[in-house]
Amino acid sequence: MNDICFTSVAFGDKRYIEQQARLKHSILQIYPDAPLFFWTNEMPPGARSMSESLYGFKPHAVNYAHEQGFKKIMFFDPACILMKPISFYQYEVYEYGVCCARDDNKLSPFCSDWALQHYQLSREDIKDWHLVGGSFYYFDFNLELSRKIFTSWLIAEQLDLFGSQKEQASGLLQGHRHDEAIMALSLYCAYSKPMSGDVRYNCENKEVCIIDKKHFK
Repeated sequence: MNDICFTSVAFGDKRYIEQQARLKHSILQIYPDAPLFFWTNEMPPGARSMSESLYGFKPHAVNYAHEQGFKKIMFFDPACILMKPISFYQYEVYEYGVCCARDDNKLSPFCSDWALQHYQLSREDIKDWHLVGGSFYYFDFNLELSRKIFTSWLIAEQLDLFGSQKEQASGLLQGHRHDEAIMALSLYCAYSKPMSGDVRYNCENKEVCIIDKKHFK
């Protein structure tokens, strides 16, 4: 049995559904027996609607896979395409706890006051921290660091800190970037950080690219 599983959620616009089918095909080309936890036009158990919790389905998709007994779990945005085995991330996760790409943007403009209060931080505290990109997250629950970061991420979602569409429309979120901002906070507060430099994601050099991304937007 393959000890790596893959999760993804797609709903709404049929192009997201088509992307998820493409993602599934790309995974099975490399991992023919891979356990897949894919939700199409439905939410993972425990997740609320997108309007109630913006991208809050992500930790719940991972959590469901973990509850089924899996330790090594990759979450993919439907726009991703797996190009090569993920052994690189299986090594890097020992350093980072969670593998995800670093956004070039600093975190502060994309983080709500509510989130900072929860993590007992000030804007000054996070001035040098970076946002993360949420296209993929790789966890290894055999690692204490991975478990710690994930638990922080999940609890924050359950406390409504990803934000809702209503809050977003009213401007209360201050540009808050939902799962990405909270993951950044969870990483740094665990004395980790987003991956930077060589992430082998969506890169120009297709010889080393592990994950490509092709969005319709």
